[in-house]
Amino acid sequence: MLPIILTIAALTTLNSYAAEVSNDSFDKLMEQKTFKVQVSSDSLKEMKQASTLVISCVDFRLKNETSDFLNNTLKLIDDYDGIVMPGASLAVVDQTHPSWSESIYGIIEVLKTLHNIKRVVLLDHLNCGAYKVILGEDSVKTPDVELATHKKTLGQAKQAIQEKFPDLKIHTMIMSLDGTIENVQQ
Repeated sequence: MLPIILTIAALTTLNSYAAEVSNDSFDKLMEQKTFKVQVSSDSLKEMKQASTLVISCVDFRLKNETSDFLNNTLKLIDDYDGIVMPGASLAVVDQTHPSWSESIYGIIEVLKTLHNIKRVVLLDHLNCGAYKVILGEDSVKTPDVELATHKKTLGQAKQAIQEKFPDLKIHTMIMSLDGTIENVQQ
């Protein structure tokens, strides 16, 4: 049993060291005065519209997957605006944080005028901490309950946005941590 404890202790130490090195590297990078990234198109200055607004979760675990889905699967590269909020659709209907929905509605209003958006994609994901914190552990206690909770919330959010912005088409989706995305038709 002792070698297992040492192995776990060693792994814990290595993970802690890796996090420290990562933070040190980040801090070192932040000493730079300027950065340069590759732009997706030479015509960014001329772009005036985005067809879609995507409301997704702030969860760091799915940033790459969400971007890949939007850019490569839905072919929305340089054609969507994004709002990232805890719980995605939950932020639209959550009564404990009313300023969240107010902000979302205000952003939608501005983007309809500024970028002429025509649709909203609500993209929730399973294993969402915001659902656990805001709605409680019972809302996600089993996979079936969790899925039902997300579908109900997506339906409520879709209806709420549709009532305020009847000219927008609303799409609801749920991403699993394995990258599978269910197109939920409410």
